[in-house]
Amino acid sequence: MIDTLYQDIHISEDLQQVHSVILNQLDDSTPFIRDALSDLVKNTGKMLRPALLLISAQFGSVEKEKVFRLAAAVELLHMATLVHDDIIDQAPTRRGIPTLHSRFDPRTAVLLGDFLFTRSFQLASQYTDIETGRYIAGIVNSICESEIRQHNNFTFYTTNFKEYHRRIMGKTAALFALSAYVGAHESTVDERCTHRLKKIGYNLGAGFQIIDDILDFSDRSDGTGKGTGTDIRQGIVNLPLLYALQRDSGSLEKKLSRRPKNGRRLKQIISTTKELHGIERARTVAHSYTDKALHSIHLLPPGNAQDSLKQFTSYLLQRKY
Repeated sequence: MIDTLYQDIHISEDLQQVHSVILNQLDDSTPFIRDALSDLVKNTGKMLRPALLLISAQFGSVEKEKVFRLAAAVELLHMATLVHDDIIDQAPTRRGIPTLHSRFDPRTAVLLGDFLFTRSFQLASQYTDIETGRYIAGIVNSICESEIRQHNNFTFYTTNFKEYHRRIMGKTAALFALSAYVGAHESTVDERCTHRLKKIGYNLGAGFQIIDDILDFSDRSDGTGKGTGTDIRQGIVNLPLLYALQRDSGSLEKKLSRRPKNGRRLKQIISTTKELHGIERARTVAHSYTDKALHSIHLLPPGNAQDSLKQFTSYLLQRKY
């Protein structure tokens, strides 16, 4: 479905160029790094953030080679955060392949994640101005702070709606906003339009994360390596669970007194969350973020870029994986 979307909005070939730039980042590294990261780099997933950067760049004067490298830098940054996420979550697979820490050890995986961070910064520094460089640094700081806040919430009950919002805005949404901003700013889009695209990125990212939360209550093992209830098993509060706890009479809280593993208790938690309309209420919030994004998109200059962004936004809300 995502490949069809990219063909429809005419960025498939551009994304292939971005992928080539990413692959080239391993060429001058050591044989161990090339071997360790080759599977991860070859299986880049849906490449949503580079796609958003490419679309945002179309609102201005596009220097394609520059935009390709900036899109690659954003994806490398995203990949680095995934490596570190997998270590923290102790995830055995990512996109159907063994994670780096499971192939090697956590220390090696941290260093490989750091390598991806540095390559991202190297690429970005060659093609951005000081203002954009500062913004990228601020986003990385925001992502790290959000991850620390999530890791320090050892139980479900230390997270409330405000903290949840801070976390997704500082992590998932921030990276979407960065993609939109960099694509626009570095393509000489006017300041007002660039700011609007950044805001759209935040709303898209928030909606994307909430849909991801909802999908955690269904089986996503096919092609993703992520099964049902992954967040719950890791002690991570997501929005459907927060809404369910708000209506809970005590039974759900009791089931969450210790982290469930695969089995009957996990199924009960998922079933109770659905019965308490946690998923339904979370989906309403996801729709509201998407509606905000679409409203802002309608205020952008009309044309192919605006149409592409509309289609991209609709896909993020409707995705099933």
